[in-house]
Amino acid sequence: AWHDRARALRASGRVPESLDALERAARLNAELGWGGPRPEAATAALEEIRALERGLDPRLAEWEGETLLRLGRPKDAVLALENASSAWGQAWRGEARLALSGLTADAARDIADAARRDPRWAKARALAAEACFRSGERAKALAHASAAVKLNPYSARLRLLKAKAALWTGRRASAGKELAEALRLVPGHAEALRLAALLRAGTPPVVTALLDELPTPEAEPKSLEFFVNYACNAKCPFCFNPPDAAPELDFGLPLPELARRLLEGWREGYRAVKFIGGEVTIREDLPKILGLARRIGYRSIQVTTNGIRLADPAYARTLVRLGVNRVRFSIHGHTPELHDRLVAVPGALVKIERAARTLKALGVSVGVNYVLNRVNAAAFPETLEWLYGTFGVDDVIVYFIRYQGFGALAQNKKLLKLTFSDAAGPLREGFARLRARGVTRFPQLIHFAPCVAPELTAYMLDWTKDPAGSGQGNTPEDRVTLPDGSGGLIHQVTNSGKRPVAACAACSLKDRCLGIEENYAAEFGEAEFQPVAAAGAAA
Repeated sequence: AWHDRARALRASGRVPESLDALERAARLNAELGWGGPRPEAATAALEEIRALERGLDPRLAEWEGETLLRLGRPKDAVLALENASSAWGQAWRGEARLALSGLTADAARDIADAARRDPRWAKARALAAEACFRSGERAKALAHASAAVKLNPYSARLRLLKAKAALWTGRRASAGKELAEALRLVPGHAEALRLAALLRAGTPPVVTALLDELPTPEAEPKSLEFFVNYACNAKCPFCFNPPDAAPELDFGLPLPELARRLLEGWREGYRAVKFIGGEVTIREDLPKILGLARRIGYRSIQVTTNGIRLADPAYARTLVRLGVNRVRFSIHGHTPELHDRLVAVPGALVKIERAARTLKALGVSVGVNYVLNRVNAAAFPETLEWLYGTFGVDDVIVYFIRYQGFGALAQNKKLLKLTFSDAAGPLREGFARLRARGVTRFPQLIHFAPCVAPELTAYMLDWTKDPAGSGQGNTPEDRVTLPDGSGGLIHQVTNSGKRPVAACAACSLKDRCLGIEENYAAEFGEAEFQPVAAAGAAA
């Protein structure tokens, strides 16, 4: 209605009044909720804002960013809000960054500044509560949530926000009171009904986010993942690739077949491709594969590597010139003694460090894959500190060792096998040290289950029945192809072989969780698993 009024005022030449109406509309859009207005209404509002001269009022760029945010376009919103200086603009930019990339340092700073500059704006305080939740500051999260409710006591969304913050801090009675008030305001509120029912049943729910209605970012491009070979120049004892693969699988699909599948994938709408092994860099035709992917048009090209060959700066530059813009290194320890022992290659870690320096200087995004096992578990906290500090990355994926009956692990279980119970302590300590360092982007966890560490559930990727949660931000349509040409949807391949255990029957997450890998249960039994019945949260 206020956008309609702004349009009518502008048409009659009353531009200053039109701007006042636009300001009112933008404020209301932000206050009314994170779901936003109807798409057609938001689109019309965007057209109205853009119809005005940019230099007419500095607030126009902020309103444009806010409207783009409501349309689920946080990337465009960040660009529109690049020079925002008001508390409103900072809050919207922080919200966009939060939706787009999680709690980065920039997002945390924008949100904190907005709440400090306009402490009586409920929206800013709600965002601050979510930011504190993600950074592990329980008392501050509850304080911001309480302030938001006090400023706008008639919002069911904010009542729900405070209820979740209360659950996270162990205040069940307070949570129940806020849920009752939310249901008084909106009797059919589905999430409030669900949480209230769990509380009445005596199983407080796991809290993985305070704000579940942040704007949805533009979808990640659909991704193809190719295992281009099984051959490798390292000898990791936990490798799941078969050590006795046929020679043709050591090499993988021939270039013409890879070319056909890359082109087919592009025609089906795939725009990202990942190459993995074995070790991708020992394929002599890798430059041809990468160049082909770039010429077809893939805009995201990633290789996962042990880094040995990339230590050659000339080779690294060649891959980047051919389109590689993302590299994930396999690193399993913070010292040469530990990492080199696990990959059985002297000097391997030093070569990775050299390769990373070259790639970072070329603007390549660098990440790390780490496999947690019995040999390196005790050093996990120190390794995390080294990765985030000396090595200089904040994109880390931690894989729990898998107990499949093939690959090198089948021959090395006695050396490597680790229970979830033994992994939980180092895992918690590692996250605690990152919090102490002020880290805001924590590692992602794969092959874990919520009952291992319920408070870290928000960082676990492949425990849920949701296909989008199968790991590394995959979309439900992402596909993987193995060296023999077989494969399928990544979420089906990743999530196969899991089943409920006895404790799952009483777990508050039983309707969402896939359970435990059959091979793990066969190796260690089920006695260590306990139902998730207490409130847990992100670290």
